[in-house]
Amino acid sequence: MRNDSVVHNYTGLSLLITSIALLAYQYASFMGLNYMIEGYEIGKILTVPHFIVSLVAIIVLSIVLCCSIKTLCFNKKQRDKRRGLPREIFSAIVIAAILLGESIFFVKFLNIFDSREELTSQMNEMRDAIKTIDEEYNDYVNQRLADYDAYAKSAYKHRKHDFSESVKKSLTRRLKPENHDTIATERVVWLAGLHDVSIWNVMTPQNVRSIIDASQEWDKQYAAVSSIIYEHEQRADGTPYAPFSSKISADAAAEWKQRFEAVDMPDYRTITALVLTLLLILTVYLTIKRPKNVEVGTHGR
Repeated sequence: MRNDSVVHNYTGLSLLITSIALLAYQYASFMGLNYMIEGYEIGKILTVPHFIVSLVAIIVLSIVLCCSIKTLCFNKKQRDKRRGLPREIFSAIVIAAILLGESIFFVKFLNIFDSREELTSQMNEMRDAIKTIDEEYNDYVNQRLADYDAYAKSAYKHRKHDFSESVKKSLTRRLKPENHDTIATERVVWLAGLHDVSIWNVMTPQNVRSIIDASQEWDKQYAAVSSIIYEHEQRADGTPYAPFSSKISADAAAEWKQRFEAVDMPDYRTITALVLTLLLILTVYLTIKRPKNVEVGTHGR
């Protein structure tokens, strides 16, 4: 009885330590997946908060993992080794496969954690830079109007002044619709209302993705508005004008994809965590005694 009590206590302690290790491993995997999913185009088409997709995926994997561990240990308690052993082997393969697959997400979060100060700074700078897209477009419009005004004064000097002014007003209306300033103000308010950037905030990847998507959408809208170019519109150096295009949104998208979309190779820390977790599961497995088959004789009947 004393030996059995020691074994049960040891099994319980091993199970507790293993559970804590698995919880930490799954949490880091969830955070890593949460960042990775925002790096791909799938992030644009999901209709639910993206962190929920990551959470559900990790929960499903965790349930399969726990069921496999339970099956692994339960079958060792059975007397029929011929039936239990194949199930144990299959369960062990499933456990190893899940933990190995999740190591991709695990190392992603580790790499993000390592560069957390740099990433936080860059994300904040990116948000601040995107705020200047409206200002960048205003500069573009003012330059176009100034260049066209200079052309009109030279080309239409023999015509009525009202003609050149009407053309300039028409160009102004096209480049700056009536609701332009209102939309620009609403965008600034929206950006200011986003949560602070923190790698521990599950909303950070989605917020940054939203900023990038919004900047690209604003860029497209401005490009569409400025796509109508009047005849003889050209810059001071003689080059013709092109629709507006912001370098900020393109650079931001490239930075995001480079940092979060890439699949990182597991490093020594990931391998250590993986091996340690597997060893803890193995410890729980080894503390369980396999019953011996008891042959009952026929004498005495």
